Order: sequence, then structure tokens, then C-alpha cells
Amino acid sequence: MTPEEEGEHVGGGGFRVAGARALEVLRSAQLGEGFWRPLLWLRVAAALGARRCEVTARQSSLSFVFDGRPLSRTLLNEPLAVFDAARAPAEARWLAYALVHSAVPGAVVTITSGHGSDRRARRFDHQGQGTNLPAAAGADTDVLVDWPTVAPYGDGPWNWVLSGKAAAPLLAGAEAVPFELKTPSGPVTPWEKRKEPEAVVVRDGERRIRIVLGGGRRLGFHHLGVRVGGTPLDDLALPVSIDVDDPGLTLDASLGAVVEDHAYHRCVAAGRDAAVRHGLARLERHAKAMRLCANLLCARPGLRRHWKAALAAPERVDRRLPWVARALGALTGRRVPASDALRVARTAQFTAFLRDAATEHLRGRAFDARLPLGLALWETPLLFSATGRPLSLAELDLDERPAALWEKPAPAPAGIGAMMVWALSSEDAAFAAAFPRRKARMG
Repeated sequence: MTPEEEGEHVGGGGFRVAGARALEVLRSAQLGEGFWRPLLWLRVAAALGARRCEVTARQSSLSFVFDGRPLSRTLLNEPLAVFDAARAPAEARWLAYALVHSAVPGAVVTITSGHGSDRRARRFDHQGQGTNLPAAAGADTDVLVDWPTVAPYGDGPWNWVLSGKAAAPLLAGAEAVPFELKTPSGPVTPWEKRKEPEAVVVRDGERRIRIVLGGGRRLGFHHLGVRVGGTPLDDLALPVSIDVDDPGLTLDASLGAVVEDHAYHRCVAAGRDAAVRHGLARLERHAKAMRLCANLLCARPGLRRHWKAALAAPERVDRRLPWVARALGALTGRRVPASDALRVARTAQFTAFLRDAATEHLRGRAFDARLPLGLALWETPLLFSATGRPLSLAELDLDERPAALWEKPAPAPAGIGAMMVWALSSEDAAFAAAFPRRKARMG
């Protein structure tokens, strides 16, 4: 590297690393062409423990206002000194990256942070010069990126425009942010506050792990709330989507892709282990739900239509079902408690999901026992016996013997058909009949 590239110490509160030429080299060496630069400031907010962040776009500026810990006086004085340090906290590293790629030629960045008498405002230009400004009162950290409305950028520096549909990349890359995010094109809610069916969020040290049963069989990687890639996930018996927000991941020079090192493999293992634990717990809850559902279906004939309807169209099961239950009760003259109708419908809905997973992925108990969740799926009730007892595929031993069907609407008398399948609906009959033939083909 030439002396010009190495740069020199910059006094007067400027960036302490190399001079203008070194900043140009750093800018050109980082960020993939499609990386959306506002995501860097969202990482700063996440590293500072923000619980809310608002992004506002104007004709010639973009602002980020977030709470959390304030930036220290040292960081505001010399934000790029972190590049000379062997180790530095996450907020220091991401503040440096965000400034390098925001204070580009034609743009200036103003940062206001701190509380009370410690509140300070600093403006930085593309050459690394920092200038003190009067600090407006407040407690939040306020970042303002300004650029001229004319050349060289017009609407803004490359990958900065946030008007209309152009904000979509910001939202797409920031779906894992750990705070409430408001943007020009809509809000992003943190995983922990989303109300999604069959989705849970767990913690593993500093990692946040989101697990969605029925997802796209993929493990997604996120770093401080920003997506950095993913990998297929094909060896679990249940279709599950996993997202891991791991601040310990190593990123490559683009700052938008993960490096496959030890941290990467630990992240994958943590996500898979969490998904398996959740899957086992969910299958256990379903077994309990099937026992309760069996009692309800035997005791209340009016509930059987909800089982049939939910199996036929599981996507239509929603919170309006209690109203449907009351309407049907009025028509038939048999009052069915709404909570029981919903419980039966929800159980049938998840049963349909598990049946699809079993049909697609189970091959045989000996083989599937080697797969995470495979043996547990074999042992989870997916049918009812003619006498109303929950039955698992393992009990029926469908690999070797065909399943006999009890197709009457009422359960069989005690002692009759203990291992027969109660076909309450055509879906019950089709699953019981097709499963062993499929196993024979695959065996």
C-alpha cells in the first residue's frame, strides 16, 4: 500500500484512521452492489439495545431516530478509531461502518446522542472531518444523512433512496430487527411481538431464534436484525423454517453475507437444536389435544362436523369459527360450546399438517428413527380408533398390515374395532388407506 493509501492522522476531531484515499479504498472494498445502506444504521440501533426506531425520508435527507444506550463521547469524537483496535464493541464497529458508507462524497452525516449535559451533536463529511454542533434537547440518538437535491446524486446516494416501492429492500432485509421499526413504506414488528400461528421465538445466549412450523424448510441467518443469507434445511421430519439472529456471526467484506466458519456452524447447530426441541414439545401437546378431542367427539356428535370441515379446508380455520358453531347449533337445535368447536377445529387443522408431513417424509420406523423428529412423528396420534381412542402410525404398524375402517358416524361399542380407524371424514379414510400403500412402494 502506498503512503497515500495508508493515510495519516487527522486532527481536530476527524476520523483517526487513514486519510481520504484510505476511506475511498474502504468504501470500494465493502458492500455488495445490492446492499441497502440504511441497514447499517439499523445494526447500530440493534447493537445499542434500541426498542424502537423510526426512519424518515425527505427530499434530500434520511433520518434514523432510536432509543437505547447513547453513543459515548469517545465514539462521537473519533468514530473510526475502532479500525485501529484489536477488539471493539459491536456498536463501535457498526457506527464506523455506517459512517464510512454514509458520509460519502456529496453527503454529510449529523449524529446527536446523549442525555442531559452529556448530549452532543457532531457532523461528519466524506473526508472524515467532524464538527461540533449545538445539540437539540432529547434522549434519543438522531442520525441525519443529508445530500444535495442536485448532482451528483439527485434523489440520493446509490442504495439510499427510500421513496415509494424503493423502500422494499430495507424492509426485506430488516425483518429480524429486535425493535419496533417505522419506515416510509410501513412498519416492521419484532419477532417477539408478532401474532403468527405455529411460530415461537426462543433465546440461546445472545442469539434470537424464530421457529415456524410449516415454513419453507430453510435456516435463515441474521446479524443484528439484518438478513445475511440462508441454507436449505431438508433433514427434519417436519417442514420447519428457522431464523437465527446471531451477533456472533462473521461477515465477509460485503457486510451482507455470512462466512462459513466455526461461528456459522455453531449458529446452524443452535437453530436446529431449538427447532427439534420445539417440534418435540409441539408433538407432545398435539398428543394431549388428540386425547381431549377424542373425548369431545365421542360425547358431542355436533362437534364431528367441525372435525370434518377443518380437515377438508384447514386453511379456513380462524377465529370466526365460534360464530359458525353457534349458527350450526341454532339450526340443529343442539348447542355446542364455541370453545369446544374451536378446540376440535384447531386439532384437526394441525392433524392435517402432520399428515401431510408424514405422507411426504416418513419412510419406515427404522429409517426415520435416525432423523430428528422422525420417530416422534411416528408415535404421535394422527387418527382415532373406532372406539374413539387416538391412534398413531406406529400403533397401526401401517408398514405391514392394511388399516380396517369404521365408517359409521358414531363410535363403535367398547371392545369392537380397537385397532380399526374411525373414518369421520373422507380425509381420515384416504390417509389411512393411502399411507401403507405408499410405504410399500418406498420400502
